[in-house]
Amino acid sequence: MRALVVPLYLPSLFSAIGRGATLVALPLFALDIEGGAALVGLVLAARGVGTMFVDIPAGLLVAKLGDKTVMVASLLCLLVGALLAVPTQGPWLLIVVALVHGVGSGGWILSRLAVITHLIEMRQRGRVISVVAATERTGQLLGPIIAGAGIQYFGYDAVFILIGLCFIFALVPVILFTTTGARHVERHRPISLWQVIYRSRHTFLGPGSVMVILSMLRSARLFLIPVWGATIALTPLEISQIFSLAALLDVMMFLPAGYILDHLGRKVSLIPCIVLLGLSTLILPLTTDYWSFASVAMLAGIANGFGTGIFMTLGSDYAPRYGGNQFLGVWRLVGDSGQAGGPVALGYAVEALGMTYSCVGISTLAAVAVVLLLSVVAEPTKSLNPRQR
Repeated sequence: MRALVVPLYLPSLFSAIGRGATLVALPLFALDIEGGAALVGLVLAARGVGTMFVDIPAGLLVAKLGDKTVMVASLLCLLVGALLAVPTQGPWLLIVVALVHGVGSGGWILSRLAVITHLIEMRQRGRVISVVAATERTGQLLGPIIAGAGIQYFGYDAVFILIGLCFIFALVPVILFTTTGARHVERHRPISLWQVIYRSRHTFLGPGSVMVILSMLRSARLFLIPVWGATIALTPLEISQIFSLAALLDVMMFLPAGYILDHLGRKVSLIPCIVLLGLSTLILPLTTDYWSFASVAMLAGIANGFGTGIFMTLGSDYAPRYGGNQFLGVWRLVGDSGQAGGPVALGYAVEALGMTYSCVGISTLAAVAVVLLLSVVAEPTKSLNPRQR
C-alpha cells in the first residue's frame, strides 16, 4: 500500500483536483453563455458519453499495452480537453470539450482500477480503494474552490489553464515512477470480450442495474447543485463553497466507508448511500437560501461518502480470473450509462416539468435500487468463490 503513494495516490490527487474544478467550471460556463438547464444537461451527458465510449477500449488496451500506457494517454487527453476549453465560445464546442474530458476520465479511472484489481486481495481492497476514492473526494473539495474563486476574480480562461496544470502535475509522477504492475493473465489464456459478457451476464443485470441507478443519482447531484443554486440567485463563488462543504463531508467518510466495505459488507455501505442520495434529491426544491441549500448539499455529500469506492470495489470483486480487464471495461460501461443518460434526461425534465417533479422522479429510482439490492443482489464477500476472493 505504501508503494502506491507516489505512482498512484499522488497523481490521483492532482487529477481529481483538475476534474473536480471542471465539474463546476463546465456547468457554470454553460449557464454563463445562456445555454440554460438543457445545455448543462447536454454538457454533463457528453462527459458521460465520452467515458462510456472509452470504457471497453480502455479495458482491451490495458490488457495489451499495460496500465501505465493507458494512464499516460488518459492524462494527456484530460490536458487537451482543458486547453481546448480556453478558446471555446459556443455551446457545441463546449460539448466537445466535455466529451474529451469524459474520454480522459474514463481511461484514467479504468487503468488505475486494473492495477488495484491485480495487486490487492479482496480482504484489503475496500480500504485501498477507499483511499483512492478519498483522493477523488479531496479533488472535489479543492477543485470547486479553485474554480469558483478563479471564475469570480480571473475569468474562465484562467481557470481552464490552471486545470490543465493540475493534469500536468498528475502526469509527471506517472511517467517517472509508475511501472506496469498488473499481471494480465489473459495474455496466457486468451478470452474474447463476448465470452466475458456472457459468463458475467447475471452480474451485469443484477448489481449492474443498481450501479446504473447509483450513477444516475450521483450525476443528478452534480447537475442539480449548480442549476438550483443559480435558480435561487447564488453566485458562482457561493455555489463552489457549497460544493466544497459537501465534498469535505464526503472526504471525511473515506475511513469509515473503507472499514464498512471490508468488515461489514458491500451492501451495508451501498444501502445508506442510495437512500440518503434519494432523500437529498427529494427535498432539494424545498431550499430557498444559502444555508438551507448548503444543508441539503452536505446531506448528499454524506450520502456519497457512504459509497466511497463502492463502484470500483464491486468491479474488482466480480472481475473473473480470466478476462478481468475486459470485464472491468464492460462494468464501467454499465455504470457509466447512468452518468451519460441521467443529466440530459434530467435537463429536459426540469425544463418541461419543473424541478420538483424531476426530483421526485429521481428519488423514485433510488427506491427501486434499494428494492433490487434487498431482493436480487447477494453480498459479494459471502457469495464469491475463493478463487475470485
